[in-house]
Amino acid sequence: MVNVAKPTQVTVLSEKTLALGTATFLDHLYQAFENTWVYAIENLYEMELVMQSEVKWVESLKFVGQSQSGHSIVMDGNGGETAPSPMEMVLMAAGGCSSVDVVEGLKKAQQRVRAVNAKLTTERREVAPRLFTHINIHFEISGEDLDPNVIAAVTADSLEKYCSVCLMLGQGVEMSHSWEIMPK
Repeated sequence: MVNVAKPTQVTVLSEKTLALGTATFLDHLYQAFENTWVYAIENLYEMELVMQSEVKWVESLKFVGQSQSGHSIVMDGNGGETAPSPMEMVLMAAGGCSSVDVVEGLKKAQQRVRAVNAKLTTERREVAPRLFTHINIHFEISGEDLDPNVIAAVTADSLEKYCSVCLMLGQGVEMSHSWEIMPK
């Protein structure tokens, strides 16, 4: 893990400044320290404004990535022969992130959801770089007395408002979703 030096000087910015959003906060931070790259608040990591990971080469095209939270995952650049490829990991990240939103949204709407399964399908360019051009996330949802209108709203909101991974990918990839209520 890369270590970032702790600030030697702390400036307390007002709650009003923090409420203006991340970009404004960072602008104020930059101005406060006149071109000095210092973190004004010790808990930037906890606020998730700064995130780190480390990826180490193991052998061939196999790598081990370690997250800031201490979890590790193996990746294989040989088309996923022994572990998911980095592109498969990106696809799974989109599915995981959006599934969190869907489960939380359905529970918040007091839906009696029992299972959520996200199936992702992607299309890629044929030539390098083999970028994703389209990703569809199909949600299979089961539970009791599920309201289709709530499901439609929650799944759309995930991709359009809440899922950080999908919103980032959506800057260069056409994102779509579909859903169905599965039989009991």
